[in-house]
Amino acid sequence: MTSILMFLLNKGKQMVVVGDTQHTYQYSTKEESKLELFGKLLFCASGYDKIIWWIYPEINNLRVTTSCSKKILKLTQEKKEEFSRIGTSSSFTADDIDSCEFMIINSENLKANIISHGLTNGTKNVELIGSGNPHIGEVQQMLGRIYEFPFGPHLFKKIVEIYGFLGRNDAHTGHPAIFNLEVFLLEKSKSPQRFRISFKPDITDYDNYEVKSENA
Repeated sequence: MTSILMFLLNKGKQMVVVGDTQHTYQYSTKEESKLELFGKLLFCASGYDKIIWWIYPEINNLRVTTSCSKKILKLTQEKKEEFSRIGTSSSFTADDIDSCEFMIINSENLKANIISHGLTNGTKNVELIGSGNPHIGEVQQMLGRIYEFPFGPHLFKKIVEIYGFLGRNDAHTGHPAIFNLEVFLLEKSKSPQRFRISFKPDITDYDNYEVKSENA
């Protein structure tokens, strides 16, 4: 699972998309991207990696948001039916499919769709898919009136603040002190810009540690 945040800026002329990179497997956790740009479409996915990467090769040759969304909807429905037929012999269930959410964004015109629980919907000014979704109200408050203003470097601090909050309140969202954040800046009629936010202290530097003497 992961949390993917999207918000509009500059009165809808710009869009920022952020994803944490924490990915938990059966016995381990590692850093991995779930934001992929193919052509002019940005593919964002939260949920089970195996399910997501079953779907991705089937849609990465598409170039239109609507057709891509319909294809994802069709594929997820087919997978739900397949898992229902297989039953307990499968490592996945129909509920696992429902826990996967997708957002497809056209990086040129900033039109986007969210595919979740068998439905396709358009997007609002702020969207949060994935495990952090129950905290969307707090995230909207933290962003404030951001829709009215253009992108600037100060936003990286705001993004870290938001994911710091999500990481503390949701075990499935990677905290930015541990896991990198991926950031896309999309702007109408311009090429996408990609950023990575990381906190990388030198863990071998003893100056980073405090040692206190305690009574035995």
